[in-house]
Amino acid sequence: MSRALKATAIRLTSASALAVTVLTAVGAAPASASTLTDGISATARAENGNGACAHGGYVGGPNQSSSCYGGTTTAHAWCADFAGWVWARNGVTGLSTLDDRAASFMDYGKKYGTISNTPHVGDAVVYNYNGSDYADHVALVTAVSGGTVTITGGNQGARPGHVSTNATSSYSVGSLPWGQRISGYVSPAGSNTPSLPNPASLPAGTLVKSPNGPDVKVIINGAGIPVAASDVTPDKYDLSKIVLVDDTAFRALPSAPASGTVVHDQAGGANRYVVIDGTALLIGAEDWTAAGYNDRADMGVPTAWLQNAAQRQLTTGIVVMDQTGKDPKRYVMVDGAALYISGSEWTADEYNTQTLMGVPGEWLKAAAKKVPSTGTVLMDQSGTDPPAT
Repeated sequence: MSRALKATAIRLTSASALAVTVLTAVGAAPASASTLTDGISATARAENGNGACAHGGYVGGPNQSSSCYGGTTTAHAWCADFAGWVWARNGVTGLSTLDDRAASFMDYGKKYGTISNTPHVGDAVVYNYNGSDYADHVALVTAVSGGTVTITGGNQGARPGHVSTNATSSYSVGSLPWGQRISGYVSPAGSNTPSLPNPASLPAGTLVKSPNGPDVKVIINGAGIPVAASDVTPDKYDLSKIVLVDDTAFRALPSAPASGTVVHDQAGGANRYVVIDGTALLIGAEDWTAAGYNDRADMGVPTAWLQNAAQRQLTTGIVVMDQTGKDPKRYVMVDGAALYISGSEWTADEYNTQTLMGVPGEWLKAAAKKVPSTGTVLMDQSGTDPPAT
């Protein structure tokens, strides 16, 4: 869209029949997809329903402006920003040709010789191009099937606009599927595999996401903790600072910080917890200094994740001790209860071969008073007391 246009959604019901000088209007059959274009399709369709300020604002090429201004409003008509953002997330080359105008996609096609009458998955579809410097709208082809083409675009629908996907059988150049004339299809000239960082190498507190999905995580001690939609405002996460990272590494991130990590609710509150095997154990006031937790980095974590982690039980079989050292005993966790391990059992039952986890003393006192739930089946760990026959 033109830089001079105000921030309005496209009006699919009002369009004029503008001349198209770079293409002849013929009805070509839609073409098949590729690895690159499949990625473009997946990225675009994952944004369905989002407004201008998703991800802090859509912006792809270096000459494009962000679709978001002030966190809540559009900086300008943003269909080109969205299409450029999707191409950029998939490593499309030559993005310096693009700017905030829908017509800049035709400039791209002229420069790289990729303008076509045939819709390909991943193509930009340009509407009401005047043959030189203006077009009303640009969107992306996200599927082709027989005589139907599916198109996803930003800044569509009623003001202030959003990302939506629609299918049409009127895809020929010159046709008006939604009241605006299709002027042509522009294919990406090629792609470079994006050189994206390994998220595990980023500082704690960094917000990250893969280019292939909408999920956002925050890096905490090498782990990727999911950020829920309900966390964004109370936890004050700035979605404009999301770092795009390698997809494989993103999916491989541990879902909980390493055992021993001290955490608190990012939204605030006085409680502190220590993470042990993915469970958040409350640190009592007496333990904070006595156990040395005050000497560790104190990490803010998403509220929703912490609430869930604080409700979990330590996995049965984990061997624990009082982190303060005041209680010299060793315990094994069974169904949420801490069961005392005698000196003779420590070696005979091979508890000494397991990792010994230090836990808050106050928490351990409470766990040592518990018993396994009624119905829990137990056996002698040493095997010296075989079941009755």
